[in-house]
Amino acid sequence: MPVVLGLAAVAVVLRVYPVPLRLVTRWARRGRGTVALVGLAQAGRRSGAAATALLVLVPALACAVFGALVSGTVREGRVEAARWRTGGDAVVLGPAQRSLPYDELGEVPGVAGVLQVRGGQGTLTSDEDGTKVKAVGLVGVDPAELARFEPSSRLAAALGAPELTAPLAGGAELPALADRATAERFPEGSFDVDAGTSRFRARIVGTLPDGAAADRAVGPVVGDVGTAGGLLVFGGPGALQLPKQSGQRSAAVLFAAPGRPGAAAGAGRIDAERLRTVVAGSAAAAGAGGGGAAGGAISRGAPIEIRYLDRELRESSSDGLVSALETAFRASAAIGLLLGLLAVVLELLLSSVERGRVLAHLRTLGLGGRAAAGVQLVQLVPVMAAAVIGGTLLGLALPWLLGPALELRAFTQGPGAPAFAPDWAGIAVAAVGLLVLVPCAAALEGVAGRGRVPRVLRLGEGAQ
Repeated sequence: MPVVLGLAAVAVVLRVYPVPLRLVTRWARRGRGTVALVGLAQAGRRSGAAATALLVLVPALACAVFGALVSGTVREGRVEAARWRTGGDAVVLGPAQRSLPYDELGEVPGVAGVLQVRGGQGTLTSDEDGTKVKAVGLVGVDPAELARFEPSSRLAAALGAPELTAPLAGGAELPALADRATAERFPEGSFDVDAGTSRFRARIVGTLPDGAAADRAVGPVVGDVGTAGGLLVFGGPGALQLPKQSGQRSAAVLFAAPGRPGAAAGAGRIDAERLRTVVAGSAAAAGAGGGGAAGGAISRGAPIEIRYLDRELRESSSDGLVSALETAFRASAAIGLLLGLLAVVLELLLSSVERGRVLAHLRTLGLGGRAAAGVQLVQLVPVMAAAVIGGTLLGLALPWLLGPALELRAFTQGPGAPAFAPDWAGIAVAAVGLLVLVPCAAALEGVAGRGRVPRVLRLGEGAQ
C-alpha cells in the first residue's frame, strides 16, 4: 500500500510540476539576469527527465517524514500514557478488598491532596436477550474531589448529573455513565453486572464524554486490566456502593499541587521514603503472615504498587522499543536519501552531453564560469522544490491514508490511539538533507565530468 501511494504521489507531482515551472519562468523573463532565465528554461525543456530523480526522491523523503511522524507520535504517546497510568504526581495501588490509608497518605510531606478511585472489572448481562459483554472496566470516583484536583475534567462535570448524585436505597440499581458502544448495546439501560464474587444491578443514565477514558481518574485502575469490553464510571453514592472485587485494585492518586496536572517536578517534592513507610505499615499491605511491602505480593493476587510520575516518564523515554523504532526509521531514511543521491547523479550523467553543449554556447556568448555553474544549479531547483513539497506532504498524509492499518497503541500502551505528533525537527532535518543532497550530487557530477567540457567547447567552436 505505501508503495502504491508513493507511485501515485510521484505521478501527481509530475503532472503538476510543469505548471509552476512555467509561471516562474515567465517571472524570470521580466528580470535582467540571464542565469535564472536560462536555468529555468533548461529545467522546463528537461521536465520529462526529472521523472527519474522524482521517482526516488519523493518516496525517500516521504519515508523520512513518515518515520519522524511515527517516532514523534510514539514518543509523545508514551509520555501521555505514563501520565494516564499515574493519574497525578504519584499513585498508590492496592487490593480493592483492603482499604488504603488515605488519611495517612495525605499527611506525607509533599502531598497536598489524595483522590480516591475504586477499580474493577465485570461481565454485563442484558435483561432483554441475555447477551453478555465481558471485560468491562468499572471505575468509581467522587466527582467533587476529581473536580477539585482537575477543574477542567469533562468526566467530573458529567458525573455531577443529578441522576448520579441522588441518594440510593439499599439494593437499588447503581447509576453509571457508559462509553458510547456499551450504551448502544444496552438501549434499555439496566442490566446485571457480575463482578466475580458479587453481583449487582446497574443502569446507564448517560454517555461518557469523548476522551473520558483518558481521564486521570481512570488510568491507574484500568491501565493494567484494560477495558476491552467497554467502560462504566460510577460517581457519588454509586461509587461508594461499587463492590470491592478480589484481585482488582483501588488507587490513591497523590497530588503535590491540587488543581494542576501531574508533573515530574511535583513527584520530586513527595517524600518517597515516608510514603513507602506509610504504605508498608498499612492494613492494605498486610499479606499472609502479617508481612507486606510496596511491590510485594498481596493475598489473592492483587499487588501493592507505588508509581511516581518522574520515574514513569524516565522509563518511557528510555524504552528500548522506542529507540529501536527510531533507529529503524532513521536508517531507512538515510538509505532512501542515499538512493536519491544516486538517482540524481545518474540523471545528471545521462544529461551531461546536452548540458555541456548548452554550456559551450553560453560561454561562447560570454557567460562566465560562475554564471555557468549558477545555471546548472538553478536547473536543479525545480526538482528539489517538487521533491521536498511532494515528499513532505505524502509523508504527513500517510498515517491518515493508511488509517486503521497503522496501530500505534501497541507501542504506547495508552488509553487509545495516540494523537499524531510529528517530530518537526526530524522532518526539517530530512528536508534540509535533501536540499543539500541535490547540489552535492551536481558537484560530484561536475567533478567527474569536468574533462568533458573542453571537448564540448571545441565541438561548439567548430560548429560556429
